[in-house]
Amino acid sequence: MPTIVIHQMGRAARTSSFAGTSLRVGRDPAANDLALPGSTVSREHLVIQKGTDGRWSVRCVSETNPIVVDGAMTASSAFLAEGSEILVGTEYLLIFSETAVTAQGYLGQGYFSNAECSGCHWTGMVSTLRRAPVCPRCGGRDLAFEVQYRPETSSQKAMDDSTTAVDARQVRAQLSRLREAKRSHLVRIDPHEPGSPRKALSETEALTIGKTADCRFRLFGFSIGSGIRITWEQSHYVARGSMFWPSMKVNGAAAKVATLTNGDVIEVGGNRFRFVTE
Repeated sequence: MPTIVIHQMGRAARTSSFAGTSLRVGRDPAANDLALPGSTVSREHLVIQKGTDGRWSVRCVSETNPIVVDGAMTASSAFLAEGSEILVGTEYLLIFSETAVTAQGYLGQGYFSNAECSGCHWTGMVSTLRRAPVCPRCGGRDLAFEVQYRPETSSQKAMDDSTTAVDARQVRAQLSRLREAKRSHLVRIDPHEPGSPRKALSETEALTIGKTADCRFRLFGFSIGSGIRITWEQSHYVARGSMFWPSMKVNGAAAKVATLTNGDVIEVGGNRFRFVTE
């Protein structure tokens, strides 16, 4: 029985077998045999079907978002073979298998990674098993890979009402924010610790302010609470305070959570820090 292996970044791979000679795939459960929630998946995205000659193919039916079949972008159709890869939007990579038994071999979580082309800024999932993966949009080989599969325990987001086209401008905007993140620092602006007032921020590691020895910045004076964590969250840095007394303040206003912008001042009692993007 034909089987589709569904890979989604951050989630365990799963299979979906189907009887017959066609399978409709899209975001709308009422219109498709296989529903894939996600803003870059069209309501009716593609059809996998078996021809009169016995060959399987995939046809793109979305007018907004093309598909990528075995590394090549297409808005029309392409033939499928055992193990063919179909990228749907930027969130799902499907593997076609002619039997449920052979499909088990495509369930490994180390096969795929998010990547971005440095030339045209296309972004999506690509197979890390390919010896020399290329950008399906421009054919470039300069692909920057992100960390593979980061499992999450939160429930899956509800299906969006509208379709979001994969826009290169959005990708470039996100890239700009990431570059800005790499230039961000937290600077101590009070008289404490005059020898090391500046700490670089990282998208992958939280910066902590507290009383313990492992904190990047130390809190001086009497306080109750575990401190402050500054983390990168998709497109910006966020400060989260776990202070009972004195409370965390950002630009003079008490806050438990605050999105940081250039020049913001974080205070805890007599401790003061400025968020700086250079």
